[in-house]
Amino acid sequence: MKAGILVNGTLVDREFYKMQLYGCDYIISADGASNFAYAAGIVPDVIMGDMDSISSDARVFFEDRGVAFEGFPSRKDFTDTELCVEHAKSKGATEIVLYGATGSRIDHSLANIGLMYLIFKSGIKPRLVNESNEVFLIDREIELSGEKGDLVSVIPLAGDAKGVTLEGLEYPLDNYDIDFGRSIGVSNVMTGRSCRVSLREGYLLVIKSKD
Repeated sequence: MKAGILVNGTLVDREFYKMQLYGCDYIISADGASNFAYAAGIVPDVIMGDMDSISSDARVFFEDRGVAFEGFPSRKDFTDTELCVEHAKSKGATEIVLYGATGSRIDHSLANIGLMYLIFKSGIKPRLVNESNEVFLIDREIELSGEKGDLVSVIPLAGDAKGVTLEGLEYPLDNYDIDFGRSIGVSNVMTGRSCRVSLREGYLLVIKSKD
């Protein structure tokens, strides 16, 4: 089951997110993101959070359509996004996609990227998507499709990435160890319509970007 979580980050293109979430089996909106959902005509299955950001108009609109609300106190140990992730896990999600999970708040952006690690460690496939980026987390390999010239970056997460191999990219690597914090994997370029990223040990964020 593919669960889509709409996060209150930078959300601009209404049609983009509407089409993305249309492909999800279950949609969760995190508090303030519900204002964007309301404007875009996206109706989630549930709205979660401390409800300090959702507008009264949006709330009435979704209540009239039978959307479930799960409220939490503003003083809590988890972000609204993490609450949404835990809810998706409880519903039996096999894939969780975070939409609009980055923005001007670097702390929230980093925390949401960190949630990908927790999702992955739970045995669930994580992905983070916005209008310009698609982010995957791997511990073995992935093959990406795209177009010649597409940008692909690989960044270690939660420690060093050992035995990294990059194929189908302008700057290949063969069994290379990337220390956590190193930037060698940033801004690579696809040489054809597909590329392959693999590693022997550790975790890699694989980011396909539009420049």
